[in-house]
Amino acid sequence: MCTWCSRQNIFDVNSKRMKPDVLMEMGLAMLDDEDEPVSAGDSQTLANSPYDNSETRLLCNVNEEVSSFADPFGDDFTVFRRQKSSGRSREDYFRILSDEIVLSIFKWLPKKTLNRCSLVCRRWRNIARDEALWTRLDLGSKTLSPGNLADIVKTGVRVLRLAQADIPDPVFGDELFPEDYVSRLQFLDLSMAVISVPGLVSLLEKTRQLVKLSLEHCCINDAACEAISQNSQLEVLNLSMVYDLSTNGLRSIISRCRRLVGLNLGWTGLKTESLDCLMSSLPPNLSQLNLSGCRRAFSDRHVAQLVKACPKLTELDISDATEISAASIDLLSQLGNLEHLSISRCYNISSSSVVLKLAVIPSLRYLDLFGLVAEKNMPNLRRSLPSIKINKFVFSSIARPTVGIRRTSIWGLRSRDCRD
Repeated sequence: MCTWCSRQNIFDVNSKRMKPDVLMEMGLAMLDDEDEPVSAGDSQTLANSPYDNSETRLLCNVNEEVSSFADPFGDDFTVFRRQKSSGRSREDYFRILSDEIVLSIFKWLPKKTLNRCSLVCRRWRNIARDEALWTRLDLGSKTLSPGNLADIVKTGVRVLRLAQADIPDPVFGDELFPEDYVSRLQFLDLSMAVISVPGLVSLLEKTRQLVKLSLEHCCINDAACEAISQNSQLEVLNLSMVYDLSTNGLRSIISRCRRLVGLNLGWTGLKTESLDCLMSSLPPNLSQLNLSGCRRAFSDRHVAQLVKACPKLTELDISDATEISAASIDLLSQLGNLEHLSISRCYNISSSSVVLKLAVIPSLRYLDLFGLVAEKNMPNLRRSLPSIKINKFVFSSIARPTVGIRRTSIWGLRSRDCRD
């Protein structure tokens, strides 16, 4: 078919108009001239067209952007371009809130949710890392990734529980701290944590404001002791069952941490030299002391030095000191403020009559003497000491961060928020 015939097929010769059904198939619509009404035949043709639906009728009636084209045969036709309806975008209400209000909202979120919020945008990241949200943190029994400790310290946390946590090397990764950087840590519990000695030294070197510290069952060295001694405000120190505590390390701690009121050195394997160093420089305000497990190194001479150096003692544990004798009981009876005394398994003190000398201490409330008095003699002893509770505590709580089954606080301070 020739080009002219093909053109004639799509035009109505009588009306000189393009057929509506063909236009609809092409995605076009037709405008009627104002001065030339639509014939009845055209209307019937449009009505019978398969493209006569609500969409095409709407397309023909909407005044949108119009483009005109000139037909080479003298007829003009118009193309309508339907604009996409732009739906109203959702409004970000957080953008109209101040940082202070967003911070108040974030305070109600648990720590895991705060971490996710910090990934939303830069503004949320800065707010989610505010120090007010990270005052306390409990990571007990958790396994940290290498370098995570740097992010934790930088949050400005003050109460941090890492008991039984696994802290692999490097503890700070590639994170660089300014030379004069000092963390805000005040209460740190590393009891039975798995951490290397260099990692522990790196952490302690960034602390200067510690008030209470627990390193129970950790490995330390003289460098770690030197770092501990930099905390002049230290009041409670738990070094129970630590490994490799030397005389020089102990000397550096005792000589500088003069505000100590609670000290636990139980089962650290102190030798006579270390005990002599300790007794000669004990802080005068010390009220709680645990020296259990010294066995033959601790003698009556050390008890005399202890009573003279620390007259304000309220709690004392010298269990398993097998060398002390009845003379030590006479010395201990001079401590007028003593409330809790533990002399369990001090086998040289085996007479109940010797133990009765402790009745002269008016403040004494608890007495632990496991292994000293036969069970058949316990009723008579309890009747002789009616105001004293005997053998109520199997383990000492001196300087320990947690006692019993409670694991949500350290030294009476909450280590986690109620929402965590």
